[in-house]
Amino acid sequence: MSAVKKIILINLVVYGITFLFFLNGLYLNNILALYPIFSDNFSPYQLITHIFSHSTPLHLFSNMILLLIFSTKIEEKLSDKQSWNFYLLSGLLSSGVYCLFSESPIIGASGCVFAFMGFYLINNPISNLRSYSGISKAFASCFIIFSFITELWDSIFTTDDIAHLCHVFGFCFGIFYALRNKSKFVQP
Repeated sequence: MSAVKKIILINLVVYGITFLFFLNGLYLNNILALYPIFSDNFSPYQLITHIFSHSTPLHLFSNMILLLIFSTKIEEKLSDKQSWNFYLLSGLLSSGVYCLFSESPIIGASGCVFAFMGFYLINNPISNLRSYSGISKAFASCFIIFSFITELWDSIFTTDDIAHLCHVFGFCFGIFYALRNKSKFVQP
């Protein structure tokens, strides 16, 4: 099983556990979410737990579907260990930088997903070829660019409970990582 499929499985299991606890009146996401480091609620384990936890089924499934779609070509470039490191590092950095600008806790793998999207964009330039995941690279690239612009806009002009700025940081990290480490990737 590939690293990304293991990551997706862990996310599904964690959500299942938190949902079962929720049915019994315990809301685990309050302790799994990442709180800003100067918050009384911050604990070091949250640096990892928040990127495997999700608030709703839609949050979970949208993140996991996008991760699955955009990881297929990426896994041709990254080894399993590199995929794990990329996922963890993108989650830590995108959420960590977000916490510098927000006092709200953060939960979910969206920063990681946007990092995978940024990585995909750099390593899969627009062409008329079909990608392994069944969507055209041109459509995928347009979707990624539109998603980034939407998140950038929302990070500036909206005040909802979504960590748009984390998505922006994740995307930028994915691009940076892809450009910086291109020579170190596994050759297909």
